[in-house]
Amino acid sequence: DGRLYVLDAKYYNHRNNIPGWPDYTKQFFYFYTIRERLEHLPASLPALRGVTAYANALLLPETLAGGEVRYLGTVSLPWCATLGRIHLFLLDIHEMMQAYLDPSMRAAVQERVFAAIDWEQDKNQTICLPGRLSLSPGEASD
Repeated sequence: DGRLYVLDAKYYNHRNNIPGWPDYTKQFFYFYTIRERLEHLPASLPALRGVTAYANALLLPETLAGGEVRYLGTVSLPWCATLGRIHLFLLDIHEMMQAYLDPSMRAAVQERVFAAIDWEQDKNQTICLPGRLSLSPGEASD
């Protein structure tokens, strides 16, 4: 469908801590590298050349009702807009573990995350703090 998603599941308790700079750096690097490689593919790989939209997300565990995807916030580097932003979402920990162990379950989890990213992408604005990492407000605390 012309969209590429870079998703990475992390094992953090978002109430006590969230991913830090090393996690964000790796995620930005993965996203940048994949996007740059796709944009410079030879014409002999037309299926991969059709990517026109990109999204980048970290998935964090939580105890949630089955199928729920909860938005936590976004991370961006205000001085480097070409890296885009990283969406942070909470997913049910048991469902994430089952999807990890059973590849046939991954598509359903991925589809819910994809839909949440598309919906949140236009709705939320990242708070940019000049010269610093920024995290947009979300549902970081109950």
